[in-house]
Formats: sequence, C-alpha cells, structure tokens
Amino acid sequence: MKTLLTIVLSMTLNWWSPGQAKAEPAPVSLSQFEPGNFWVWRYEDAKGNLNSYERYRVLETSGSQITFLMETKFPGERSFKSHHRLSVDLRACLQAHIDPSRAARWSLTEFSYWYNDSWVSTGNGRNVQAFEEKFSCQQTLDRKKIQYIYEELQIDGEFGESSWVFRNQTRFPKAGQFDSWYIKDHDTLNGVAAFKVFNPDRPKQLYRFYLDSWGNLKRGF
Repeated sequence: MKTLLTIVLSMTLNWWSPGQAKAEPAPVSLSQFEPGNFWVWRYEDAKGNLNSYERYRVLETSGSQITFLMETKFPGERSFKSHHRLSVDLRACLQAHIDPSRAARWSLTEFSYWYNDSWVSTGNGRNVQAFEEKFSCQQTLDRKKIQYIYEELQIDGEFGESSWVFRNQTRFPKAGQFDSWYIKDHDTLNGVAAFKVFNPDRPKQLYRFYLDSWGNLKRGF
C-alpha cells in the first residue's frame, strides 16, 4: 500500500501557454481499474480535522464497464462500510470529453444504495460527478476556453517528488463547487483526483479531500 500523508498547498500555479509541451490533461485508462484496486481520500475541515475516509474499490470489470463500491470509514471505526455501488462505461465517459468546448453528456449505467441487505437502484444516472470528481476523463484542452480553463500545479507528495496535478476548471462553476485537481505524468495514478477544496470563498464552510492511499486489496498492497 502506498500512502500520501500530506499535500503542500503552497504551490506554483502555471497557466497553460503554447510553449508548455506537456500542458495536456491526463485521463484515466482501463488498465488502472483491475478488480481489487482501491483509492482512499481523506476528508477534513479547514483546520485539518479528520471528518471521514472515502474509498472507491473496483468490484468487477467487463470490457469498458467498471463497477465500484463506494465505502466510508469515520473516526474511531476500524473498517469501511459499503453504502453505494456505481457502474460506469469508461469508454462513454472518455467519448463525452473528446470535444471540451461542448458540455459532456453521458450517464452512469448504475447507481445504487445499500438498503435492507440489497442494492436499490436510484436516480437516472446523470449524477456523473460521483465518478468524475475522483477520476478524470478529460483528454484535450479547451483552447478557446468556452467550457474550461486549464490549470496546472506543482505539489509535494508521496506519489512523486515535485509531482504535477491539473484541472480543467469549469468556466462558470456553481457557488462552492470547484473542480478536482488530478494527478498527471504518473505510471498508475494518471487522472486520479489528488485533492479538491470545497467552499474556498467561505472559510467557515471550507472542507477538502485529498488522496491518502491506494493499492489492490486482492494482492495485499
């Protein structure tokens, strides 16, 4: 198991410019989603107090179809509890983001919650944020900045010394909702969310998550 203990948020912001050859989004790929693979994000308040851990675990795959368990562990608890199951067609997500100047339209193939010892389907699949908040399908730059503004940051963390993260920040984000920063130029973590800050304009309501650990439960690391 690999662990990211801290993220230094005193970072250098690099806006994209034509001279930056590597200034491109790094989407996830099917090879990253083997059954048993997991990613854990730590949620904390503005003072760094732990609120919870959230884990996405790959339950099964079939072609480009991936099924995850969403699991949470609160302070004082020893194990994660599964509460939602979601399935995505990664190919559909990637296709939806081929032209970043247009709004991406795709749907989850399943979103269910655990109730009375069974999975109960809910919603119409439009809550794609449940996947995209943690994994990026964005592949190209919106050079005209119609939908997104591309940004990069250099951070310190245990997934790589002086690592790079990116986001295609939504051009007109909803109040309190800003897009995740995703890892790039990494062997196994391309497109995985490194961190996200919520309500940055409201200090009392500010909270964040950051990638805490990742591995494969079946292999024991």
